[in-house]
Amino acid sequence: KEKKGSLKLIVTSGEDVQLCGACIYFFRIDNEKELLEKFMDRDVFFGTVEAPDGDLLTAVRTMLDSLVIPLLLKNKDWGKLSNNGSGAIVSNFITGLEDFSKLLESAKANLSETVKLQMPDDLPIQGLTTPQQYQNTAGNFDLVTQLEAIVASWCKQIEQVLAQSEQMRKEADDTGPNSELVYWKERMASFNALLDQIKSQPCKTTIGILFAAKSKIIKHWKTLDARITDAANEAKDNVKYLYTLMKFCKPLKRCSPVEMLDCIPGLINAIRMINSISRYYNTSERMTSLFVKVTNQMVSACKNYILKDVSKVWELPRDQSPAAHWRLSQSQLGVSGLLQKDQRKT
Repeated sequence: KEKKGSLKLIVTSGEDVQLCGACIYFFRIDNEKELLEKFMDRDVFFGTVEAPDGDLLTAVRTMLDSLVIPLLLKNKDWGKLSNNGSGAIVSNFITGLEDFSKLLESAKANLSETVKLQMPDDLPIQGLTTPQQYQNTAGNFDLVTQLEAIVASWCKQIEQVLAQSEQMRKEADDTGPNSELVYWKERMASFNALLDQIKSQPCKTTIGILFAAKSKIIKHWKTLDARITDAANEAKDNVKYLYTLMKFCKPLKRCSPVEMLDCIPGLINAIRMINSISRYYNTSERMTSLFVKVTNQMVSACKNYILKDVSKVWELPRDQSPAAHWRLSQSQLGVSGLLQKDQRKT
């Protein structure tokens, strides 16, 4: 859509044109076949994405949550996957889509909450990049005073971000391990955004001039810079190790209690590895919290397995064998016992 209100049709691959209206996309499943006009309706698929304000993240997430994922959950015919006992592949695919939708929500929140270090455009420091230039400018008392006020405001913003990151987290009692990964990814994005601004040339020039002028605020700035860098490294390190854990946690979302028994050894080994070599995550408090989240996900999977196709336990068909229920309960107890045994070892 043009600025004056007139509509404009643009044909693009989407790599160099920002979406600011309605997007109609086309795709083919088989690109090896020749595309014939009479089979166009069979071989070419299309859809629409509405982003009137250019908010592509929200537009894609809305499409996934309101259309794509509900249709996939109701789908019963998965072609060859339906006949080969490949239910785990389908389950992991849908779980991946749900996680991607949550990632889009998190990315949107990060973009809206990113702290921006404000810098006036009219300051005469553009083009200053060398220590000698900083030294020559440091004698301008009025400019140095103005830069000190700017850095003081930056320090307050950074202190607020650090204070918020150290606050007690409020989580639901049944939250799973994926929330832990999302939390640290959000922290990593927040701190990396701050570091990118700190490393930008306007910020480096400002600090360079104040350092040359031997400003008292430099000491406080260096302390905060070190804290932000350490916090960013912590978040990056934790995200790296939690990602290795997720490949063991994701199958737990939809597998049966019996299938869980095969997943637990790999899961426990991954947690043990995190506890042994992680620089930041191997505290008793964090490891205990992680075990609680993993247990929550396993309990939730067991409940979903029992209540499949029903909303209450007493709605289960009466012709189901009591022995089958007994074996199921024994499997659940086996899952719990195996997890507790490995947790004590860890």
